[in-house]
Amino acid sequence: MAESYAILHPYPTVSPGCLQLDFERTSLPESAKLPTDRTLDVHDVENPFDLSFQVSFDRKGAEKQLELGKDLREKVRLVITAVGKEARIRKEIYRGRIDDSAILPNISFDPNDYRGRVAISAFLVYSSGEYQNIRCGESEPLLLQFDPYQSLPGSDIDWRWVDFNDPANNLTKHSDQSFCLKADTDPPILYLNESIDQFYGIMTAGARKGAKARLRDGISYQIASQVWQALLMSTLTKLADHPLEELSSTELIGEFSPWQKSLITGFARETWPLGESTTQLDTLIERLADGHDLDQIMVRETSDYVQELLQGGEPLTGFVKEFLEVSAP
Repeated sequence: MAESYAILHPYPTVSPGCLQLDFERTSLPESAKLPTDRTLDVHDVENPFDLSFQVSFDRKGAEKQLELGKDLREKVRLVITAVGKEARIRKEIYRGRIDDSAILPNISFDPNDYRGRVAISAFLVYSSGEYQNIRCGESEPLLLQFDPYQSLPGSDIDWRWVDFNDPANNLTKHSDQSFCLKADTDPPILYLNESIDQFYGIMTAGARKGAKARLRDGISYQIASQVWQALLMSTLTKLADHPLEELSSTELIGEFSPWQKSLITGFARETWPLGESTTQLDTLIERLADGHDLDQIMVRETSDYVQELLQGGEPLTGFVKEFLEVSAP
């Protein structure tokens, strides 16, 4: 039997259907396909392309439901986001004033930056007053379907299969471990222990199903989560030692290595997805400097972020091949 549910908000919101988002059909790439009205398949689009979206809005209904009257356009803004679990992306791609009906400016998409299914959604967000920055309306999402991939986009983290029992590799004290992360280089190096019986064969197996595939993917997730967690916490600890008194957040982040900058901006964006990038960084740095909820940041929020990154686990070879986004804003 079908189940129904309701979401209760302690502040005024608009009803479903008040805000609608659609593709502006004349802007679609020539090689793209529309398998459904709300899904655009861009598997065959090789080069960067522009898309435009059409927004329609029941202004009179929203004025009544939000109890804002003629002040609605001044107190509510339109925000468009792109969210993709496979692409490890959640970002704001547009913000502006809300109109009854409008075709938005072109938004650029580079297939090299996206993979899998990416949901494009429109939101109404309070821009001032008691509920500032809280969502008060949401459209049904549009879907962009990019090529799936086996690894994260971006630059490589250096990784090597080595014999941990060989004294020449200076890893003999880790001989019973499956991997070792060396953080004294930039970027860090991930060493995988080929001296463990059957480890190399399991981790490089091409099987997609069966016991060996499950074992490989389980170990991959374990290694990936430990490496991400260690690097993220190390980077946040370094950031906590640099308060904002002397430098702006942008200047401060500019002093970090590209892979560290990627971790910081990605973590801040995931934690505060609707804020401006500078505001996201400012908030993170201020919370780290304040220290009163440092445990929550370092334990719960970093753990949540790492799990989000690793959803839909990948083979280890893909994980280490292209490890970190260096092109993040």
